[in-house]
Parts: sequence; C-alpha cells; structure tokens
Amino acid sequence: MYEVILTENTFANPWYWAVVIIAWVNLLQYSFGISREMFNAARRGDVQAKQDTMALLDVNSRIIITDYTKLGSLLVLLTCFVLSSFAVIGFKNDVYTLQAVVFLGVPIALIGIMGFAYSKKMISYADNWERICRTYTLFWFIKWAIALISITITMFWAVYIEVTAF
Repeated sequence: MYEVILTENTFANPWYWAVVIIAWVNLLQYSFGISREMFNAARRGDVQAKQDTMALLDVNSRIIITDYTKLGSLLVLLTCFVLSSFAVIGFKNDVYTLQAVVFLGVPIALIGIMGFAYSKKMISYADNWERICRTYTLFWFIKWAIALISITITMFWAVYIEVTAF
C-alpha cells in the first residue's frame, strides 16, 4: 500500500488539488486572525468593526510575537529540516507525494515568517489606523501573489511530470 502512495503521481490526484485550494483559501481569508470581511467593514467606517479589528490585531500580533520569540528558532529549524528532507528525498527519488508537500509547504512557511515580521510592524503602528490599513492590505496582496505564483509553479511541475512520463 505504501509503495502505491509513494510512487503514484500525487499531482494527478484531485484530492491533492482540493487540499491546495482549501489551504490557500483559508490562508488568504485571515491575516493576523482578522477576516478580510471584518477588516473591510472597519475600513468602510463601521465603528464596532474597527474596535474589534484593533483589539484582535493587538492580541493576535502579540501572540505571534510571543510564540516566535519563545519557539521561533526551534520552529524555523524544524521546518527547514523537514522541508529540505522532503525536497531531497522527493526530487532525488521521484517521490511525488513529498514533492507535493514541498510545493505546498515552502510558500506557507515563507508566509509564516512574513507574518512575524508584519506583526512587529502592526504593533508599532498601533495608533495609526491608516498605516495599519496599508500594512494589512500590503500583507494580504503579498500573500495573494505568493499563492498565485505557488499554484502556477505547482501546476507547471504537474504538467512537466505528465509530459515527461511518455
């Protein structure tokens, strides 16, 4: 059974693409624990949404900073080890399942690191709503661009695997 899982082309499996879609939709929906709809309502002038957004932003940014301060080095080390191990094994031995994990995990890890950096910025902009809006929007667009590039590269790799198989 494991031989079939490890040697079968994961990129041709619709379940993989369902996982990719669900992962990216969830990742793009929330930034700093705040949904895009709630942030847009606050930006349009809803006072209650703005207060809730500021409170959530403060709490979630502090949690992110605290967690990365305590466990950041270990988390980065473990993530790099796992992803590089999967990349070496997957690409050297043509294990498509591990390649698929790498194509999904690397951009998500990059966004996690960026989230830490942007959380620090958000804390420093606590009194300036316009700077918070610009930073949140910039972070969201960067996440969107990374998602688009990541999915495109993954699709091209899947097509390359299918074409070179014959």
